[in-house]
Amino acid sequence: MTAGDRFYGILRVIIGWWAGWYLRLEVVGREHVPRDGGFLVAGNHISYLDIPMLACALGRPADFMGKRELFHHPVIGWIYRWLGGFPIRRGGVTKEALHEATRRLQSGRVVVIYPEGQINRTGKLLPPKPGVGVLVARTGVPVLPAYVTGTDEAMPKNARWIRPKRVTVRIGPPLRFSPPASAIQDDAGENGEQEKAYYTHVSRNVMDAIERLRQQSQVAGKTR
Repeated sequence: MTAGDRFYGILRVIIGWWAGWYLRLEVVGREHVPRDGGFLVAGNHISYLDIPMLACALGRPADFMGKRELFHHPVIGWIYRWLGGFPIRRGGVTKEALHEATRRLQSGRVVVIYPEGQINRTGKLLPPKPGVGVLVARTGVPVLPAYVTGTDEAMPKNARWIRPKRVTVRIGPPLRFSPPASAIQDDAGENGEQEKAYYTHVSRNVMDAIERLRQQSQVAGKTR
């Protein structure tokens, strides 16, 4: 265990205690989280508060992809890097980020990716970017779908403080995909149609799983 993982664990306990008390954080489906080995976590993204809430829910150290601007902040950027985060370009995953995520997954790390590629406050899921499919093709790791609710109300855009709103993290069973028919040759977007079709297949199936979690959350919300 690295020093970053130990620090991560301490923060997770502290934030988890606070979230359970202040936000009434509820985690549904934690039993689906693999106990070892690398895997991708793919979730919806509605607030910056998603990151610590999902970290608490997983129960394992996870490396979050974050927009590059976060790493320019002297305090937030330092914390993010210390916790294993790494930067991506707004609206897409760069070749460098793909290489870094691949390396971490192959070494047994947990990597979190937001398939929509941005914070989405529309209430509906956006079409996925191909990054999830590319990483699955490269590594063969399972994908754990997740859906977070309530963080957009607890920490809406431009909010100065976090509000005491209920937050729920719902985790689905891991998704496993057969390897692509041919190896991935390059990173420059010049892959053949077969590879692109594979990326689309994986990304759409992942988003379908997140959508099912969204629907389950809506049903659960109506019964409260």
